[in-house]
Amino acid sequence: MSTRVDKRAAGFTVDGVLADVRSQDERALKSLGIDLDTIVSTIDSVLGPFAASAKEVLKLSLKEAVERRDREIGVEHVLLGLVRGADPTFTELVQQHGSLQQLRSMVSLVRTS
Repeated sequence: MSTRVDKRAAGFTVDGVLADVRSQDERALKSLGIDLDTIVSTIDSVLGPFAASAKEVLKLSLKEAVERRDREIGVEHVLLGLVRGADPTFTELVQQHGSLQQLRSMVSLVRTS
């Protein structure tokens, strides 16, 4: 008897849940007049194609700026995008010296002072 669960039998898949979360993020950004695909396309055309992890950092940086109601993406937003784990190399480097949560707290503290 197999203990393996058919993920489709449960009514959802991890990929499906992640796609739904991304879709919700994109709808939220669009409600603010921000089209994520247009931003990524513009950056690609101006600067050339980015690696997938760099694109993810930019998306997360934008999300950080929007969540903080900032009108521009600054260095702190890019750093917070990296802290969210978009770049495995960065994550590994930080974890050798502390934790991602400690870094996030430090960036937030610096922003408020």
